[in-house]
Amino acid sequence: MANQDGTLYGVPPRGQVRKGQYIEIQNPDELRTKMALYYALFFDSRTKHSPKVSVPYLDAWGLGLITTVSLPIVINGQLKGVVGLDLTMIDLLEDVLYLQKGELSYAFIIDDRGRAVLHPLLPSPLDVFEDPILINITDIERGADFEQVYTSMTKGSAGTKDLTAVRTFSKGEWSLEGRVTKTFSATYYWKPIEVIGYSLCLVLTKDFKQIDLASLVSSGDDFLYHRLDLIERNSDLCRYYNTSSLRSGRSTVKFAAEAFTDPSRYLDTEETAGRVRHYTKFMNDRIGFVPNPGFKSDIRNNVIATRQAEKYWPSFHRLDSGIQHWIPWRYIGTYNGVFRRIPGGMNHKLYSPSMRPW
Repeated sequence: MANQDGTLYGVPPRGQVRKGQYIEIQNPDELRTKMALYYALFFDSRTKHSPKVSVPYLDAWGLGLITTVSLPIVINGQLKGVVGLDLTMIDLLEDVLYLQKGELSYAFIIDDRGRAVLHPLLPSPLDVFEDPILINITDIERGADFEQVYTSMTKGSAGTKDLTAVRTFSKGEWSLEGRVTKTFSATYYWKPIEVIGYSLCLVLTKDFKQIDLASLVSSGDDFLYHRLDLIERNSDLCRYYNTSSLRSGRSTVKFAAEAFTDPSRYLDTEETAGRVRHYTKFMNDRIGFVPNPGFKSDIRNNVIATRQAEKYWPSFHRLDSGIQHWIPWRYIGTYNGVFRRIPGGMNHKLYSPSMRPW
């Protein structure tokens, strides 16, 4: 069988045959070691090997969506093994996942086969709970002139092109409140991501303008983080829909992952009472003495600015308001991840005002 010689059984040879190798295994304990040599038979030492990136899959140990980057180990022209590294898709793509360039601008990533790895119309890596089904980017980006961008990206090239882009937004819950579609003029910028074989495309609306708030000064004592369970309890706390809430008209602030310079670290680190105290001291600091616990540079200004909304939110608990038997909820959120609500209460750690309906 190893020599592919069937003349003994009346089967004539058919052209040139690559002979195999016969190995007799007498000890079953050696089966795995011997079988490992099977892959060496197909190894070509003359080939220049580059890292291979697997299709994203769900980690069996709870790390979420991950991918494996692997590379063969070659010594003196012989295959000796394979080295692999598992990366969570959140760590790999966080700079793109939390991109904030206005309402319409967005980014997407494809692999060398044109399959969409990340796109606003696809589930976020944070929300995937089973092995994903990858689809071609042309099934999502359906612009008439997108074919040129697609061809260039799959070839590993870089470029830029003005196109008409389309974005679809949810009006709330997809299944209940429908969606709205917006068409706009945009510039597509794309460039290959070296080593892993992906390609990144940034779609920026032409009229995008970034406005930075002037430096604001905290009043010194008005910041309250939403983790009421980590703050010293007082008579102002109550239970509302199985969560801690405030009976007074005071608001609380929740930070989304994109509010931090290292979103993955925020998501992976358990919040403690000490960390909450650090947040509070930094946000209430008036003289710049407290070190930044990891927020982006504009977050503190957004916290101070959104505090002003409370001037226009009438207190829900006033006896003469006519709604003293009801609890109206009011919210304000920013694209960089600041979310303020009144009455104050707790939110899920993964909640983001820019990525979830509210």
